Amino acid sequence: MSILDATRLSKAYADRTILADASLTLEAGERVGLVGRNGSGKSTLGRILAGIETPDSGEIARGRGTSVDYLAQEPSLPENESVRSVVLASLADWTRARERYDALTGALAETTGDVDALIREQAEAGETLERLGGWERMHEAD
Repeated sequence: MSILDATRLSKAYADRTILADASLTLEAGERVGLVGRNGSGKSTLGRILAGIETPDSGEIARGRGTSVDYLAQEPSLPENESVRSVVLASLADWTRARERYDALTGALAETTGDVDALIREQAEAGETLERLGGWERMHEAD
């Protein structure tokens, strides 16, 4: 089952053609690398697939729930932010789930109220965290 299907992509800058009728299909579970000379269109293709640039012609179909991210060769990072904080900011859903889990853990340590309800909420937050990549996300960011 293809998760991304790009057909007949073309892109030119002024009079220089970078991509001409390029097609690519990615199947679930595939790992793909782009190899080519400098200036051959690898970065342009990546930006087009991620939706950062539009092709001059061609079509891109993505499977439901499929997203494409692009990591620039020379990223522009906000001043006064670490690379780690930028990576974690891109994991917004995961970060919110982790913060919720941590807050519930803290509430459990301090509460004398409805402990059972907090335990259920913490378990739900833990399941959400696992679904979004689990505890490994922090190690990946590091």
